[in-house]
Amino acid sequence: MNTHNYQAFVAQVKQLWKNMSPNEHFEYSFMDEDFDAAYPSEQRTGKLFLSFTTLAVIIACLGLFSLAAYAAEQRNKEIGIRKILGAGVSTTVAMLSKDFIKLVFISIIIATPLAWLIMNNGCRDMPTGKIFSGGCCFRRAQVRLLLPLLPSVHNHSKPHGAILLRV
Repeated sequence: MNTHNYQAFVAQVKQLWKNMSPNEHFEYSFMDEDFDAAYPSEQRTGKLFLSFTTLAVIIACLGLFSLAAYAAEQRNKEIGIRKILGAGVSTTVAMLSKDFIKLVFISIIIATPLAWLIMNNGCRDMPTGKIFSGGCCFRRAQVRLLLPLLPSVHNHSKPHGAILLRV
């Protein structure tokens, strides 16, 4: 079937139908149009959830960034002394990120089973009856564990340790 000229294909099928069953009416529809007509409320709900999820993630990232900035400011002199003594970037980032990784890991332990249950319950009523595996939640958890590292790496790009100790 040529998708660029589907009207010609439908006309051919209609002609074949009339040849085979002249007394029967020929009706056709496209599956994407059927799905659009069948699930308009689910599509609106999906867009609404996507909007609020995006807003929640942005607010959470801003909160995490400010928490990381506050923690780095509280440990300003310690970071300066560690830099003077030769601590590397990875050591400093690990020191700053340890507390955030713990908080994120606890939230993942709480949120992942809840998300899996909600996804399965919501999709059970759909015609496909798709059941989600735990792997999809695990991949998202990996991404959530990487997010706290971004503010820590950003805050590590502060001035040299000797400048920080003058305060």
